[in-house]
Amino acid sequence: MAIKQLEHDDSGEYQCKFDQDHFSFYGPGEQELELKVVKDGCRTPFTQTAYRTAKTTITCDFPKKYSYVKFICKDNNEICEEILSTQSSVKSNGTFTLTDTNSFNMSISNVSSQHAGVYWCGVKSKEGSYRVSLRQIQLQVKNIKSFKRSPTSGQSFTYWCNYRKGAPIKKFICKGEDPSICQPLWSTSKRRTNTGKFSMEDDTKRRNITITVINVTTDNTGTYWCGAVNTDNRHSNPFFNKLEMIVGEWTNAAATGLLFCV
Repeated sequence: MAIKQLEHDDSGEYQCKFDQDHFSFYGPGEQELELKVVKDGCRTPFTQTAYRTAKTTITCDFPKKYSYVKFICKDNNEICEEILSTQSSVKSNGTFTLTDTNSFNMSISNVSSQHAGVYWCGVKSKEGSYRVSLRQIQLQVKNIKSFKRSPTSGQSFTYWCNYRKGAPIKKFICKGEDPSICQPLWSTSKRRTNTGKFSMEDDTKRRNITITVINVTTDNTGTYWCGAVNTDNRHSNPFFNKLEMIVGEWTNAAATGLLFCV
């Protein structure tokens, strides 16, 4: 039996009864459960946007008081089908990977439309007699503009990031395969200077950001994301484009130059 959208009035004693003539082999004909619904048991539902072919990570922050088995499941309207848990010896099935270090996370690689839906983070008893879902994550899957460039070591790499009307004020770039946990590099809240590797300029009238990487090296090879900081903590940060950059070794070509990406 599953109870959805728990309210305080759902607290109380519940009984499971079996027909002794037909189900006596299951044990006692009657089992009791006392249910207590606490006020701070669930966190605010969270909407997370993932992008096709990329990677995304669902983060579940449990209070330290929970020493139960942790799990993540996906809602199919009738029951939440468990994907992975800390109880299982298998922490990855190819697409989904579970980590339980400083925080309890599940990453999804090569995201596709089939991964969209409602996920729950929860805890359960070790014997599996009961489980409780504590946090709801609505995963949306969208397309994102993506491009590739291959500058040469020593060049200055410049490209543009266009964003839609109504986007949050603070824009940023970050590096990593997974935009949900990528490493921040620079944001429009910083002053433009000639020092450092990265810089950004935001043209709010044209809704366009100019991003420059100075004197690129092979260490700058990787995936970059252009996004904005969402002030609504019920939603993940929005992203506008993805850049895959591969920096080649210096040749007889000019060591500096501009590469324009539109």
